[in-house]
Order: sequence, then structure tokens, then C-alpha cells
Amino acid sequence: MQTFVQIFKQELVYWFRKPITYLYFVILVALAIQDIYTPTGKGGVSGEIYRNSPLVIYSLLNRYSLWLTFLVITITSNVVNRDYELRLTKFLYALPILKAPYMLGRFLGALCVLFFLSLAIGLGAIISNGYLFSEGLLTGSWHLETYIKGYAIMIFPNLFIFSCFSFALVTLTRNIIPAYIVSVISFLGFLLSSTYLNTNSVIPQLLDPFGTIYLHKTTYLWDSIEQNSSVIPISKLLITNRILWIVLGLGGLIIAITRFNLEYYNKQNSKKEKRSNPLLLFEAPSIIIGFNIKSHFRTSLKLGWFQFRAFIISKIGFVFILIGTAFLIVLTVSFLPKEQLPTTYNLITKTNQVFKFFMYMLLTFLIGEELWKRKRLNISDVFDSYPIPNWVFLNAVLVNVTLLCLLFTILFFLVGITIQSINGYYDYQIGLYTKLLSFTVFADYLLFAILCLFIQVIIRNKYVGIFAVIIYWVGMKLLKNSGFNFSLYHYKYFPNLHYSDINGFGHFWQGYFWFLMFWVTIAGMFLVLGSLFWNRGRKLSILKNNGKYSKIILAIISTLAFFIGGYVYLNIAIWEEFPSEEKSNIIKSNYEKRYKKYENITQPEITSIYLEADIFPEKQKIKAEGKYILKNKAVAAIDTLHVTLDSDVNLSQVRINKKILTPILVDKPCHRYMFAIKPALEPKDSICFQFQIEKQRKGFGTNHFDVVGNGTFIDRGSFMPSILGYSFLPELRDNKIRHEFGLSPKNGTYPTLDRTADLIPLSSSDIVFEAIISTSERQTALTKGQLINTWKKDNRNYFHYKTKKTTSKEYALFSGEYQVEKSIFKLDSTQTVNLEILYNGNHKANVDEMMRAVKETLAYCHKNFGNYHSESLKLVEVPGFRPGARSFPQTIALFEKPGFTYSNTRENKNLPFFIVAHETAHQWFGSQGLVRQPVKGANMVNETLAQYAALMVLKQKYGMEEVRKWLKFSMKSYAKGHVNNLKEVPLKQVENENYIYYDKGALAMFALQEYIGEEKVNKAVSECIQKNLGHYTNSMHLISSFKAEAPEAIKQKITELFEKVVVYDNSIKKAKAKFKNTNKYELTLDLDAHKYDRNKSGIELEFTEGITIEVETKGGVEMFKVLVSNGINSLVMPLKDEPLKIFLDPNFVFLDKNLDDNTLVVTVEGE
Repeated sequence: MQTFVQIFKQELVYWFRKPITYLYFVILVALAIQDIYTPTGKGGVSGEIYRNSPLVIYSLLNRYSLWLTFLVITITSNVVNRDYELRLTKFLYALPILKAPYMLGRFLGALCVLFFLSLAIGLGAIISNGYLFSEGLLTGSWHLETYIKGYAIMIFPNLFIFSCFSFALVTLTRNIIPAYIVSVISFLGFLLSSTYLNTNSVIPQLLDPFGTIYLHKTTYLWDSIEQNSSVIPISKLLITNRILWIVLGLGGLIIAITRFNLEYYNKQNSKKEKRSNPLLLFEAPSIIIGFNIKSHFRTSLKLGWFQFRAFIISKIGFVFILIGTAFLIVLTVSFLPKEQLPTTYNLITKTNQVFKFFMYMLLTFLIGEELWKRKRLNISDVFDSYPIPNWVFLNAVLVNVTLLCLLFTILFFLVGITIQSINGYYDYQIGLYTKLLSFTVFADYLLFAILCLFIQVIIRNKYVGIFAVIIYWVGMKLLKNSGFNFSLYHYKYFPNLHYSDINGFGHFWQGYFWFLMFWVTIAGMFLVLGSLFWNRGRKLSILKNNGKYSKIILAIISTLAFFIGGYVYLNIAIWEEFPSEEKSNIIKSNYEKRYKKYENITQPEITSIYLEADIFPEKQKIKAEGKYILKNKAVAAIDTLHVTLDSDVNLSQVRINKKILTPILVDKPCHRYMFAIKPALEPKDSICFQFQIEKQRKGFGTNHFDVVGNGTFIDRGSFMPSILGYSFLPELRDNKIRHEFGLSPKNGTYPTLDRTADLIPLSSSDIVFEAIISTSERQTALTKGQLINTWKKDNRNYFHYKTKKTTSKEYALFSGEYQVEKSIFKLDSTQTVNLEILYNGNHKANVDEMMRAVKETLAYCHKNFGNYHSESLKLVEVPGFRPGARSFPQTIALFEKPGFTYSNTRENKNLPFFIVAHETAHQWFGSQGLVRQPVKGANMVNETLAQYAALMVLKQKYGMEEVRKWLKFSMKSYAKGHVNNLKEVPLKQVENENYIYYDKGALAMFALQEYIGEEKVNKAVSECIQKNLGHYTNSMHLISSFKAEAPEAIKQKITELFEKVVVYDNSIKKAKAKFKNTNKYELTLDLDAHKYDRNKSGIELEFTEGITIEVETKGGVEMFKVLVSNGINSLVMPLKDEPLKIFLDPNFVFLDKNLDDNTLVVTVEGE
């Protein structure tokens, strides 16, 4: 015991005397403070969640328990190898000490040091939420229990478990690499754990050493109140998980102690020392051929090849390659969305988002080992005495890691091709593989490797160097989140290299290329500096004997970096303004302060639009001449014209009635121009407003998505002037930021819904539209209206469009090389519609399905909601830079990813169908038909109704099975969306919360048609359209129409669905069936039912309602409708066949908090 105590104390003294221990502690405190304090920190959650809420603290501790495993390796490997590296083993192990006290003293001493360092995380969290840092932050009361539980169930057990594994592996192998492998596997498991977050099986939760899956499964449906107040429950499953892994860790530790033999180890060391001959590590002819640069370079290549070959043929190298390959396969299969085709771009970008962390870890460990291997083998003095420049050794390591990066890049290619082939996708796009893997994957790995190499050379300590690299990973991300996000501050930052099949890389390649060139020069500087700082001999010798050309090369590379960096800076910060949140807030504040006074000013309305636009795809440029007919529909004269225009657009040659005007105010940052109208525009009079505009890509155009090389899509608001006194949309929304700028608090984005009964006339609702659009010789230009004529002039194509009927002012321009699918669809005996789908030639797979969706939706909406307003409808594919879809009168922009690249399998066939049905329904619910009033609840009018129409069309075409898939998806999305919002608004007041107007909206509308019938819902919507023609519609108009069609008993349910936030928590607790003599079965089940009002602090409501139960039997499906009330409801039901499974509320009529407990397998008992 005395020996144990002495060794234990000695270990503690050793570590607490080292400055690095306190440096680790300070760094961890700083990282925790930064993690909590930054706007996007908060432990991985968002919304109105307290920064010191229990869940935030648990998430923080869970996340850092992973990063601490790397520190575990650093400290435990030092404990094990320290005596060996200091060559003290012969003396120390010859002393009369027992191995158990010796090993346990060392191990527990290291473990206590790790426990001490882990306290830095909790201290950082406390400081960041304390008085000094908490001003203006959303913080709640301090919970000591949170920290105690977090350390007791996460930090301390995880440190113990991985310390046992690391200590055992290094002890038994005398090699740190196996510990690295365990750490890598653990890290990969942590990354892959998200694959199992939605499974109900307990096995993944038991096999997860970090407790991440348990934490998620326990808390993912917690609402904001629970997140801010509830502590993690200690369940039997969690205790079992902790005991399981602690026992495994103890087992590893016991094996290490029992198999460790002091006498045997000394004998083995003696044998190794006798056998070891540093000169035999390399073949003599490969070392020195001459003393010129050519021979030195050849030597570095051979040394690098030797190091690489030694690694890949070693057992450790083989294991790393095997793990990497397996991880690539698992990632590719797991992370590539099943609903999308396994295209080359999707496969590489999605897989590499996670796989790069494996490569970072491998390179971090390998470079640390390679640089310090000669020190560990005590042969560094021999190598340092060679007449070889420093750069030879450095370059050898660089060759080694370059070949390793190349090897895994090739593996990436082979795995990708294999996975695509297995999935029946044979459009490999080898050229795209080559470009992406070379310039985004391989280049990224190599640049990171050079940084690791530089850090190891500068720091001159393997373990501290590895820890410094890890700090770089975490710290740079946190700094970026805290606002330190300018591109050139972040080594290895690249702008998004957007790719689409229709546009390729387009102009985005230019910016990526120059960033790559800049980082290559910076990496070159790192390499030259590394050779200058390379340490040889026993003393640190900097900038001595490092070659007469090194400083010259450094000067040349630095000059290149300066000029390339300057060119990049000009492009991203001068020509194209770098997006800055602070600058954006200033502009928004100025806009509101300067122009809020014009909020209610009267402006003339547009009655006619004539446009001549020239699109230059190769220059990413558009020029246009426009003409508006403006009419004063007010009762007073108008003497000032307020024009709003995007700041990227140049406005010139402004005329009113052909007279050139000079603006009386120009405020481009606030998108504002003002012109005096002389003489004033009298009521009912009109003027002709003419102008010229030009918009062209600036700089690299990293945020320029509208006019592109192929697939231009630019909407009216992005390039055309609007006549508008004031808009509330650009206003600052965060009340904390508003207070900083001296603005009054704001309740949401939209104005309050306070005039529910008023019918407000539409602004510019009926206009005449005409446009002549030119584009490049190989492309087709489109907009709304009928194509009148087309011609060619000066190697350009011209297209003339004109609407036959008046339409809304919304429109977009398109230009690209398209394949066209045409069809003429007869709506009724009096109306036919010309349908066109314009798409990339390689995306034919889903076009027929899309055409069916258009026809089905047109027919359904035309029948139930009124006549279609035009003679044509065009669906145009555009590049998938911004996933989604947008509907305009007579035209629909379908981005590449939502529909055209979805897998056209039986399982997913409804995805493109539903998307197209939704966008087609917007022809009735959007800019035509029901036009939303810009107040709270606006998105219920257009988005929720479009969701409803798409569900009904899907039901009509494919039946309830497909509809249930969407409803289930919507229910889960709604439950997750609510989690991060402190107070959910009802549908009637929804603003930009898509989980409400999309997901809850679809569920509420489907439930409504279950209650009152599809026919009555459609009648209510149709009557609302007719009543509001020519006027804005708000959510209360729609709800009033629903209630008018509903019986009295259902009106309260409508109120709960649309005007309140009412949810249920229903579950099946028990289900047993018993066989009867009459060849029938009797089913007994217990249902637990609860109903809550979320806007009243989750208060439980009393209720008695009917709910549907579906029983799957061997003979088919049997349905029951039963009454349930609060609490446990015991039910007995007769069945015709043997039951297999029960589904509670199969049509998702009740807004249920948790669907996982709505299904249960029936236990069948015999007689």
C-alpha cells in the first residue's frame, strides 16, 4: 500500500509541476466559454433555449467527453512510456516493487489529472453564464445537479473507460498507435451515432460508450420548458450502459496489469537493444548519392517512399486502411439520402463532410509519430549528423503523407464507384470524380497535413503538438461562430464550389481556384519555415545551417502569397462585399430609422409592365429596359415616387413620360431611390415610368446565384425596381439587437393580425405583361405569358412573350439549354392548358411523374377551387444551389435537387409528385386566387393550403398509404420543430416557422377533412376565394369559412387546430390477445391519453374524444373507433383473426408529441 501511495503521489507531483498541465486547463476553460458564449454555441441547440439550461450543459459535457479522449491518449501513453523513453526501465524495474501497486499508482495518478483537467469544461460553462459574461444573454437559474449528474454519468465514466483502454493498449504493445486506433474508432462511432438516433432498439444505446444516443433519445422531444428546467433522468438503461462499459474498461486494465511482467520486459528490452541497429533501418545506397540539390531531392523521395511503404505494410497501417475503407463504405451508404440518386457530386460532398475528420485524425497522429520516431528509437543523433539539409527530412515526411492522402483519395473513388453500381447508377462522371477528388478532397487533406507538420516542428513536443492541432480544429470553428469569420483568417477555407448537372461548376470555380492558390502558397511558407526551424542536435538551432536558398524561397513564396491574397481580398471584400452580420444590422437599422415614416405613404400602382431584357450567361450579366404604367388609385395627388431596388443593380436613364429625371435621394445600401413627380400625379391619372437596369457578377460571385452560365433563374425582386413606400421585411427582428440600435421592440416579422373582417384591395393585382428576352445562341429564354415570336440576331436568340389576360406583377426570367416535354391537357370542355417541362437532358427519369402531377393537380384544383387563370404552365429546372421550388403565375421554378435527382423507386415515387403538386397548387394559393395579406398568418393562406391540395391529389392518385408517409413525416418534423421554440404560435399567427405552416398545416388540414369531409373543406376554400377576389386574404377569413361549413360540435376542434396550440401525448401501454373457442380473438389493450395546451405552460386539458385504432391481423386490417379520456383507458375488442400489430391514430388526426409509442406488437396468448 505504501508503494502505491508513493507512486500515486509521485505521478500527481510530476504532472502538477508541468506548466503544460495548466496550459491544457486554461485552453479547455477558454474553449468551453467560447462554446457557450457564441451565438451558435449553446450546446448544439437553437432558439429560445437558456444558455445554461440543463440540456445545453449535458450536450456540452457529452461533446467534450469525446475531445478529452485525445487528451487521455496523450497523458496515459506518457505514463506508460516515460520510463522507457528516459531509459530508466532497467533501474526502476529492478527495484523490489510489485507490479500492481506500481501500475495502479501510475494509472490512478494519470486518471486524477484527467479528472482535474475535465473540471475546466464545467468551470468554463459556469464562467460563461456568470455575471461577467451573461449580460444580454438568455440565461436561467443555475442548477448544481446538472453539473453533478453530467460529470457522474458522462465525463468521469468516459474518462475512466478510455483511460483503461488506452493504458492497457499502450502497456501491452509499447506503442501508442493502437490507442490512436481505439480513439479513431470511438470518434467515428460518435459521428455515425446520428444514424441510430431514430431507432427504437436499445442495442445501439447500450453499445454507445459516450451515451450520446441515450441523451438524444431521452431529450429530442423535450419542448423549450423541459429543456430549460428538466435534468436527465437516470434510467435502468443508462445505468446498464455505464456499468457495461466500466466493466469492459476494468477488464482491459486487469488484463494489462496481469500480463505486464517487469522481468520479462527488461529481457525483451535487452534483446531489442542488441538487435537494433539504426543503420539497418534504411538501405545504404538510398541515403546519399551526392551532395547537390538533385541528389538531395532524390533522397527525400526515397525516404518518403520508404516511410509510406513501411506504414502501409505494417499491421497498424493495415488496420488504419481497413478502418478507413469500412468507414467510407458505411458513410456512403448511411449519409447519402435514400430518396436521392447517388450522383457523383452528392456522394462525394456528403460523404467527405464526415470522412475528412477521419483523415484529419489519421494525419495528426501519423505526422506526430513520424517526426518523433527517431527520438523514440534513440537514433536521432545519428540522423542529425548526416550531411543532408533539413528540407530533405521534412520533404520525406511530406512525400509520405502525400502518398497516404493519395491512397485514401483513390479508395474514395473506388468505394464511390462501387456504391453507385450496387445502386444501379452508372452515370459515373469520371471527369467530375477527378476534379472533385483532386481539388476538394485530396487538396484539403494535404493542406491539413502540412499544417500538422508545421505545428509539430514549431512546438517540438509530440503530445503537445497533437493537442495543439485538436485545439485548432475546435478553436477555429468556435472563433468563426463568434463573428471572427472573414475568409482569409481561416486557413484552408474555401468558398462553396457549387455544382449542378445543368451548369457544372460555372463561375464558382474561379473563386475556389484562387483560394486554393492562396492556401498553397501559405502551405509553401509553412514548409519553408518548417525547414528553417527544424531542430537538429541536442540544442535548439533556428535559422542556422538551413541552406542558403531557403530564405530566398521563403521571400518568393511570401511575395506570391501577398499578391494572390491581395487579389482574393479585392474580389471578396471590395468588388463583392463580404457578408458581415454587423454591417447588415447597421443597414437594416438605418433603413428603418430613415424610411419608417413612409410606411403609410400612398404610391401609384403598376397596371402594365413592358420589358426588354438581354441575358448574357457567359458574363453572368443582365441588362434591361423597362416601362411601367403607373396609376394613382388614391384620392390625393402623388408628388414623390419611392423606388426600391437591389443594391447590386445599377439604375439609369429614368424617365417619366419620356422626360429624364434626376433622383432627389439615392441610398443604395438601403435600396432606396426617390424621384419628384412634376406636376404631381392626380387621382385616376397615369404616367409612364421608364428605366434601364444592369446587374453583373462582382468579384468571384460566390453569392451570385441568379444569372449563371446555364440555368439562369432571376425573379422580379432581384433585378427590377419596385414602387413601394416602405417594407417591414428588412427590419431587424432580434429585440436585443434592436435595443442596441435604439429601436423599439418588435413582435415578430409581420404586422399583427388586427383587422380580420376587412377586405383590403390588392396592390397591382391586375397588370398587362409583355417581355422580349434575348439570350445566348444555344439557350432558350422563358418567362410567363404566351410565346408570340422568336428570332435570331447577332448570334443571339430572342423570345417575345405576352399574357392574354391580366395577371399579378410577380414573374421570373429563365435561360438555359433545355430538353422539353410538352403536353396539351384538357381541363374541361371550354379550357385546355399547354404544359411544358424544360429540364436538363440527363434528368429524364422523373419528368413523366412530374407531368402526371401537374395534370392531376390542375384537374383537382380547377374542379374544386375555380378555373385556372391561364392557357399555359411551364415547369423549368434550375440549378440546385438553393434547394427548393418556387411558383410564379404560369411558371414554376423546380430546383434540381427536390425533384429531378430524386430516386424514382417505388418507395420514393411520391416525392417528385408531391413537390410538383404543391407548387402547381400555388397557382390558386399565392399570387393568383387567394393572395395572402402581409400580416401574421400569411403563410397559412398560401403554404398550408398548397400542402392540403397536394395531399388530396396524392391521396386521389396513390391512395392513403402514400398519404400516411407524408403525414408521419410531417408529424415528426412538427415535433422536432417545436423543440427549439420557447413559445409556439398558432397557425393563424404563423410567420416564418416552416414546421408550423408546412408540417402542422398539412396535419391540421388533413384532420379537418377527416372531421367535416373533403367536400366541405374544398367548398369552404372555394367560397373564400370567390369572396376575396381582388382583395387580400388573411388566416381569419379562411378559418371563418371553415367554421361556416362545420357542425357546431366541430367548431371547437377547428379552434384548437388553427387558433390554439393543442397537442396530445397518446400511447399504447399494453396489448394482449386471447384465443376464443369461436375461432375469434379478444384483444385487451391499455391506452394512455393526454391533451395539453402548449401556450399555457403545457397545462393538461380534460377531454373525451374518439380515436381510431388499426389492428393488423393475419387476415387483413380491422379498424375501430373508440372513446378515450385522460389517463389509462382499458379497452377490450373482438377480432376475427389473430392480431399482429396495433397502430394508434393511423391517419394522424391527433397532433401527437411522440409517435414512437403509437405502435405495438400484440402478445398472443393461447387458450
